[in-house]
Amino acid sequence: MKKYKFIFWDMDGTLANTYEGVTNCVKYAMEPYGIHLEGEEELRKFIGPPLRFSFTTYCGLSEEEAEKAIVRYRERYRSEYMSVNYLKAYVRQFRLSKKQDTFRSSHHPSRRHSAARCWKNLIC
Repeated sequence: MKKYKFIFWDMDGTLANTYEGVTNCVKYAMEPYGIHLEGEEELRKFIGPPLRFSFTTYCGLSEEEAEKAIVRYRERYRSEYMSVNYLKAYVRQFRLSKKQDTFRSSHHPSRRHSAARCWKNLIC
């Protein structure tokens, strides 16, 4: 079996089930604009891509509106969902096996640093 020196992770949907937190915060961020998003298909497209892209592309917001929506999204996410996301079972197993191996683990989210530090403490 090949040994790896480094492992790079993606967060949303790979290491953690972020669906509930992301989709509820997206809905919250869109309230001031009268945009009501419903249904899994409509909401799932917000998992993964950067918020600015999603808000301008999927919701038709201007760049300025998107920036305000991102602030609103992050306020809600930080206060209610950052600690609620669920690590997938294989991540817990990885954390245990990592203690016996000689590789470094790193994740590289497109999130702000405070959220990234929170996730790093969970997996690295």
